[in-house]
Amino acid sequence: MTALDFNLISRLIFGFITLAAVMAFAHTVTRRIETIFTGRPGDRFDDPWKRLWITIKFALGQYRMPQEPAAGWLHIFIFAGFLVVSLRTLTLFGVGLSGTAAFHLPFLGEDSALGQGYAFLKDIVSGLVMVGCLGFAWRRLVSRPVRMQKIHHAEPVFILAVIFSLMTTDLVLDGAQRLAAGQSGLWPAPLASIAAGFLNPAHAASVFQWNLWAHCLLILGFLNYLPHGKHFHILTSFPNTFFSRLTPPGRLEPIRDMEAVMEKALEGEGSLGAVKVEDLSWKMLLDAYTCTECGRCVPQCPAWSTDKPLSMRTMNTDIRNHLNESYSLRGGESRQPQGPHGGHGGHGEPESVPLTGGIIGEETIWSCTLCRDCEERCPVMIEMVPRMVEMRRYLTMMESRFPAELTRVFTGLERQSNPWGISREERGKWLEKTDVRRISDDPDVEYLFFVGCMGSYDDRAIRTSKAFAAILQAAGVRFGVLGEEENCNGEMARRLGNEYLAQMLINANVETLQGYGVKKIVTNCPHCFNTLKHEYPDFGGHYQVLHSTELVEELMRNKRLPGLQAGPIGEIAYHDPCFLGRYNRQFEAPRNLLRAGGARVLEPELARSQSFCCGAGGGRMWVEEHEPRVNTRRFDQIFEGCRSPRTIGVSCPYCMTMLGDAAKGRGKEEQVAVRDVMEIVADQLGLTY
Repeated sequence: MTALDFNLISRLIFGFITLAAVMAFAHTVTRRIETIFTGRPGDRFDDPWKRLWITIKFALGQYRMPQEPAAGWLHIFIFAGFLVVSLRTLTLFGVGLSGTAAFHLPFLGEDSALGQGYAFLKDIVSGLVMVGCLGFAWRRLVSRPVRMQKIHHAEPVFILAVIFSLMTTDLVLDGAQRLAAGQSGLWPAPLASIAAGFLNPAHAASVFQWNLWAHCLLILGFLNYLPHGKHFHILTSFPNTFFSRLTPPGRLEPIRDMEAVMEKALEGEGSLGAVKVEDLSWKMLLDAYTCTECGRCVPQCPAWSTDKPLSMRTMNTDIRNHLNESYSLRGGESRQPQGPHGGHGGHGEPESVPLTGGIIGEETIWSCTLCRDCEERCPVMIEMVPRMVEMRRYLTMMESRFPAELTRVFTGLERQSNPWGISREERGKWLEKTDVRRISDDPDVEYLFFVGCMGSYDDRAIRTSKAFAAILQAAGVRFGVLGEEENCNGEMARRLGNEYLAQMLINANVETLQGYGVKKIVTNCPHCFNTLKHEYPDFGGHYQVLHSTELVEELMRNKRLPGLQAGPIGEIAYHDPCFLGRYNRQFEAPRNLLRAGGARVLEPELARSQSFCCGAGGGRMWVEEHEPRVNTRRFDQIFEGCRSPRTIGVSCPYCMTMLGDAAKGRGKEEQVAVRDVMEIVADQLGLTY
């Protein structure tokens, strides 16, 4: 035995502590897994190879981290460090259990080239991890960017200190080992060699053993701490990414057998939507445990940045804390905490705090625009929109608790199939003085133009409908509209939680469309586009669905439109609608059309997948908002960021209304025009509409 070897008693104590810590960790994680699976079942096991690739890309490859370069690369340093140093950690436990400092994993001995290469890599990476820890500590305690504000920093700083200490003890014990072996020079461990220079050779053995114990005890303590705090994401981020959604992000899971589910709910068997955490799916609960509290979801959230009470980070931590309080780690029991909001407990159980309206306040639930900015930025693929809709379903269908303005909206949709409650007979009124034909008069068409509520009733959006129709006619496209037979597509009702009403509208449309044998649909409204494309198939409606910008770009590419007649139109700042851009990745078509018309397209700082919501999504178009307003914030971003453009281009009637109202509110309506891309193209083609 060498001077660095353990004696038998030390080995036994080391082995006992390691076994006890591993068993305690396994028990805690088992209980956490059991807690997660108290949620509703859901199939997330399909297409394993695609899921594996997503995991490699987003979890292992840290794909979204560099979106914020400073914090992203600091995290990559630490993450990569843990992957590399994990082999060293296994080696150190092997040293402690075997009792000899000469222990090493296969092929990683000091005499092999691979072992020396790994020693060099591990040494450098350990230094990078220490840099990452110091950088994150600076961000949390000193610079404190917006997303680091309004949160507690004790736990993250404590964890950073633990990680920094792990790297320090590893480098010191490595240096002590090199010193005891009489090794000199910087290769293959330059940082450890530098550390060795500060040590006394006579104390190398004791320094090695003290730091080995310290390192391994820190690892075991850290391991058992993980399931109790936000750093549980170190373990859950890989499975959470693996089980992420494979269906289009714009698709909401429907309530199957709606009538039967509603009947049971009215009889007290189950619920429509989520009232308690167990009503959420197991994946939604896994999401809550996976939240890193990094705050990337915060700064550009349209609700949070305009002083609404919504924060996906806070929602995740509130759900996670409630689960931890409700389900004991002792096994086999659950305890329901008392709360001021009442509950829905039964069978002699105490009333508990409900999820909807309790753990998550109603104002928080209704302030979300469902824009998906938080989902787009989340590095561990947490899904916010489905969870929010589940809570809205409960409030709307079970409790009839929703913003007062929505009473008129739901009534209008139910009686007249539009949110204003305007007579259904006026849906086709815009067709007067045009030669656009109803499909009932000419069913032999290539495309059905699904106009939507805004395009049929709103004066400003009607102008866009006429412009688009004129473009299609100029290209010789055979198309028709449903006119009075068209119903609201059901999107706003679904996202406001009124699934019953939404399915009624959707089924009516599907029946009409099938009656005419419709195969291809084009629409100018991104909300209609997303719903028809991704949600109608769940109800038997399978169509090829295009957005107007896609089709017109194709027509131009195929030379089916005459050359542009008007001259250059200068600079146009383009705003990406959430449901066209972030939801459906349609970024280039509208920009290409503007450029074809001679425009120089200006990009706001927040554009494409990072675009800021106009404030109308998720049914917020119909709900009154207090100051500061989302649409005003977005208008300011575009107007100031693009240096007072004369025109703001949009591809959505909701965005046009919201940004137009914001321009008026700012007194800028004479300085800047908010126009749909279809209007701009029609003007450049010299069309009358």
